[in-house]
Amino acid sequence: MSGGAKTTGLPDICTLVTDGTHDSPKLQPSGVPFIKGKHISSRRIDFETCDFIAEEDHFKCVKRVKPLVDDVLFANVGSVGDVARVTEEREFSIKNVALFRPDPSKMDPTYFYYLVVSPPFRGVFLNARSGAAQPFISLEAFRSHRFPFNPDKAQQHKIGIILSTYDNLIENNRRRVALLEEEARQLYREWFVRLRFPGHEHTRITDGVPEGWEPRTLSDLCEEVRESVKPDALEPSTP
Repeated sequence: MSGGAKTTGLPDICTLVTDGTHDSPKLQPSGVPFIKGKHISSRRIDFETCDFIAEEDHFKCVKRVKPLVDDVLFANVGSVGDVARVTEEREFSIKNVALFRPDPSKMDPTYFYYLVVSPPFRGVFLNARSGAAQPFISLEAFRSHRFPFNPDKAQQHKIGIILSTYDNLIENNRRRVALLEEEARQLYREWFVRLRFPGHEHTRITDGVPEGWEPRTLSDLCEEVRESVKPDALEPSTP
């Protein structure tokens, strides 16, 4: 098959194009994760601070659709446009989220994921969300949307490997930055809150101030202190 770009639609390359439950099960402090559009961010599913529902409600939800590994989730209500890929086998339900299941006979799953997050696909729906109080993308809109893709599965696989390699590097760097930021916070607490700075054992502390230290304000240490300019303020006003 030719490796040139062609145009396709989700029904042609997916075995399933659907969305999550339309019900509103009762939320609870713990239980089965109940993922909504707001729980998908930075291409990740937030299983830590998401909502939870009872198992019996979860079983009702998955009668409509049960998320599986390699499914792609696309927030289609409210926070329209956020995308994540299911990368592990675990029980959870979805609401306000569309689900695309790539056809393995036609699509490399990694390539498919990057296809969905690409500007030719995702950009159309990002533009559609502007101006609406509660943005919403219907399943019909997803199913009728046409976009370019590479039909050659061997090339799909290569493209997927290259893009995932870069993503893994970015994710590893993000984790390193997070660790360094946490180390900086702990160092600040250790030195300036707990007052366990180097040599604290031999330093007299009076009224919470180590000997040789002085209380200062931010204005004492900076040439200028002012509020940041909000991005909206930089945009020209509408005539």
